[in-house]
Amino acid sequence: MGGELRARELVQDALADTRMGMLAWDPESKPLEAHIIDAIRWRARDESRQRQRTVWLDEARAPELTDDSAWDREQAEAESERGVRLLAELRERLTRHGDHEALEILHAYDEGAQTKADILSIANLSSMTYERVRARLCWHARQVKRASEALREETSEP
Repeated sequence: MGGELRARELVQDALADTRMGMLAWDPESKPLEAHIIDAIRWRARDESRQRQRTVWLDEARAPELTDDSAWDREQAEAESERGVRLLAELRERLTRHGDHEALEILHAYDEGAQTKADILSIANLSSMTYERVRARLCWHARQVKRASEALREETSEP
């Protein structure tokens, strides 16, 4: 899930969220260490489930398709172009819906953000807002991808 840096991020997020009151902790019922371990377990499980539901716009970058031997250069370029087109359609959709926060997350990725902390810093979002906006962003991405697949099926039928 991201190695040592991701583990540190999970611990720091759990500690910060506990301190800010976003994670309830009763010191009389459970030591802090046990509370943090439980929080990390729940969050890691939730992230794992979320990864299974992740929408990849660029199929060449999807985890199950990263084996270079499975793709020749021409196919990879075609899929990359398709990903760029889908991303442009997603941006247009978000603009039409006036979802500026979701556009800020995409901008953060454009700026090189790779972690939640990077995105929060670049997009100037709170952790709670980020979760809500990211869910919306994924929903819009699924809509764009479904529309594209439906169009592709219509045009490929004889």
